[in-house]
Amino acid sequence: MREKSKVRFYLLLLTVLLVFFVIILIVIGLKQMSYDVVGTYSAGNEPSMDNVYLVLKDGQFVIYNPERLMEKGTFEKLEANDIDIYKLFSSGDNWKGYVIHRKDEIILFNFMDTEIHLKKISTNAIYTYK
Repeated sequence: MREKSKVRFYLLLLTVLLVFFVIILIVIGLKQMSYDVVGTYSAGNEPSMDNVYLVLKDGQFVIYNPERLMEKGTFEKLEANDIDIYKLFSSGDNWKGYVIHRKDEIILFNFMDTEIHLKKISTNAIYTYK
């Protein structure tokens, strides 16, 4: 009888540890996924028509405001020490910019002769210009 209770205890302990381990893996995975550069970013001054949005997906980018498409093209990651830096290339070859990515926000450099701070609003590509 005592052996049965020991076996049950160890099975219960093993089950609890396994569930705990799975929960930790899920939390770690969700944190890493949310910090991926792919997604839609906003300067956060809604509902202004001057708000700037940036979409990064599949090596392509789109910069727009609610009124119009402002720029589009491709992007590539640059090699840098512990800093996520991306170079943006306009499809018309008339503009190049840079993005520094930190967790759920980015800084867009060399666009409209200023730097623009944007925060991730979605992990999906959202296009809402006319």
